[in-house]
Amino acid sequence: MVEEVGVPQMPFTYEAYRDMLRALKEEGYQFVAYGEEPAGKAVILRHDIDNDPLRARRIARIEHEEGARSTFFFLMRSDLYNLLAPRNLEVVREVAALGHDVGLHFDEVLYGPDDDLVAAIASEAALLAGALGGEVPVRSVSMHRPSKAALEGDWQVPGMANSYARTYLEDWEYASDSRRRWRRDVMGLIRSGAPRLHILTHPFWYGELPATLGDDVEAFVHAARPHRIADFSDNFTSLGDVLGELEVRKARIQRLHTMEFPTERLVLRPPQASDLDDFYEYTTDADTCRFVRWGPYTDISQCKAWLDGVLAGTHEDDQHLALVLREEDKVIGELRIYHLLEDTARCSLVLSPLYRGHGYMTEALREAFRICFEELGMPHVASRADVENVGSNALLARAGMTLQPELETVEIRGRTRSYKAYVIDREDW
Repeated sequence: MVEEVGVPQMPFTYEAYRDMLRALKEEGYQFVAYGEEPAGKAVILRHDIDNDPLRARRIARIEHEEGARSTFFFLMRSDLYNLLAPRNLEVVREVAALGHDVGLHFDEVLYGPDDDLVAAIASEAALLAGALGGEVPVRSVSMHRPSKAALEGDWQVPGMANSYARTYLEDWEYASDSRRRWRRDVMGLIRSGAPRLHILTHPFWYGELPATLGDDVEAFVHAARPHRIADFSDNFTSLGDVLGELEVRKARIQRLHTMEFPTERLVLRPPQASDLDDFYEYTTDADTCRFVRWGPYTDISQCKAWLDGVLAGTHEDDQHLALVLREEDKVIGELRIYHLLEDTARCSLVLSPLYRGHGYMTEALREAFRICFEELGMPHVASRADVENVGSNALLARAGMTLQPELETVEIRGRTRSYKAYVIDREDW
């Protein structure tokens, strides 16, 4: 397809993607899967997962939150990710559990000219379904970098819908963001009221903040080395003796940025742009901000500026984690772990006043210890609390940290304050 000049481009951010979903709902579209026969206006949302299954999970969650349904196509034979790895299969299972469909992304160039490609599709689909324990049906296929033969062949695969079948390209209005550029004005297409829409997006291109195509590709390539080292360290005893402890720790810190940590009642995960309202809710509270350097915020733009800085993630030894209450799917606080390249990491926590007194901070702090000791192999974790902050001092003691004999002095809002220092060692955890 020849790229059109001057086509309006929606931002490649998660918030813009939410706006697209909301526009579809406002225009009365129902979200359907391949093979379904809708009665009214309908849209098929499709995602080809070319590079990174973890990015697919975020889009799947956003769609679930917005009441949308789509089909995610995963590669079984890719040099960029191993779909059979446990963490990737976990993503696929979550996608299905959120009400989405799972399909096969098929790369025909991996086969020879004499191979039966329809049979190969069926074989790969069976392999994917088998890897998922037969619990998730695989009823559709999309072609990865489709050839002219695939586009014109209208291949019929028994028991599966072909996203490149003639009907989905001719009877449905088709729009794609391939190579991170819309060839058609997708928002204009939605507002046009066309009865059938077929929209392909690639989760790899979307993020919390605006970026360029080069930014996305460079970030992905740059992350490959630390991710490989971190994964290698899980399977190679004392890798630090070979590459250096600092190199391995840096890699494991980098991997933290893509990980989530569930506890009994919470999920500790990297902050997201959509968390802004939850963060702002408690950062306006003067008592919450009494012992910290920021706030209280009087305008949401102040909180957004802070959150944008966190999302930019420029410090390699600093990890912010949102504290998400599972039963409400709500951010109720924040955990920061920093000085991660030193022998002693530091932890600080902030919790919404509406959720105090339930042990959430103790639960989060103990998970922070586990992250530092087990995920990063650090020998010590420290924290501190203002001498006047009775609750935080009790928290640190309750979590098993040892009070140090000397006070620390900290400059807060132009005033020198005294802080009690606490430490816990890996051997004592």
